[in-house]
Amino acid sequence: MESVEASEIIVDTDVIIDYLKKRQPGADFLKSAYRKYRLHITSITVYELMYGVQKSGKSNLINRLLRHVTVIPFDEAAAKKAASLHYALTNKGQDIGVKDAFIAAICEIHKFPLLTRNVKHFSRIPGLKLLP
Repeated sequence: MESVEASEIIVDTDVIIDYLKKRQPGADFLKSAYRKYRLHITSITVYELMYGVQKSGKSNLINRLLRHVTVIPFDEAAAKKAASLHYALTNKGQDIGVKDAFIAAICEIHKFPLLTRNVKHFSRIPGLKLLP
């Protein structure tokens, strides 16, 4: 895991969920990041959050959050990068799952570090910059 100095970051779904549930340490990670960085999330995180609130009907909470971040889409370049990353990891027996491969690819394409608690998965990707 590389140490990073950046002005913009991508926030992973797990940190957002921790913040929404007021669960530590993710909630404090996000509060701290909000003061230091311009925050982005991926369209994959939007999917994961909206899927997660289907039972609770609290999509308004997610929609309010979306006003404070920029959503980066999963585009053709990210799709190509994700396919390459996912294939390489799967071949090594280190599969991280499709959605995490998508998120990692978006981070790499845009050269943004990722704020995540899921270091186990994302540290498998050489060169991906992670923030604790």
